[in-house]
Parts: sequence; C-alpha cells; structure tokens
Amino acid sequence: MRFVELVARADAAYREGTNDVLIPLTDYIDGDGNLIPDPESGDTLGLFIVRELHSVFEENSGDEEQLATAADEMVKAIDDLDRVRQALIP
Repeated sequence: MRFVELVARADAAYREGTNDVLIPLTDYIDGDGNLIPDPESGDTLGLFIVRELHSVFEENSGDEEQLATAADEMVKAIDDLDRVRQALIP
C-alpha cells in the first residue's frame, strides 16, 4: 500500500457524512505521498491525522500491517487528545 492510498482510505472515513465540507486529507500530500510543508489552508485536525499516519508509515510493510499500525496510531492520538480534554474540564 502506498501512502497516498492509506490517506485516501482515511479521508473517506474522515469526511463521511460531512457533505464534503472538510478539506480532503489528500490535499496535505503530493501525488507521491510526500507531506506538503506548511499548507496554506487548513483543517488542523485533518493535517494532524495525515502527519500521524505519515509518522508510522513503512513503505515496505504489507497492507494489513500498514492498516493495523495506522489504526494503532489513531488510538494513541485519541488517548492523547482525551487526556487533554479531561484536563480542560472544570
């Protein structure tokens, strides 16, 4: 699986039910799957997701391993964000 394909898969789930209001996650990478440095427009959550996926992507891994690793990374991000959320509750 190429990084572009992984991001496209995440994008389909990310924008589901939003009537395409959100910026496609694929807007944060080029056609070769490289991160676009300092994108001018932004959905910061979308950018965060792409950067998290990029941080664990291993080009030589199989599709199932890529997906499992990406899912694990999203769980870690959810846990991190939830700790912040809890700290902000009065």
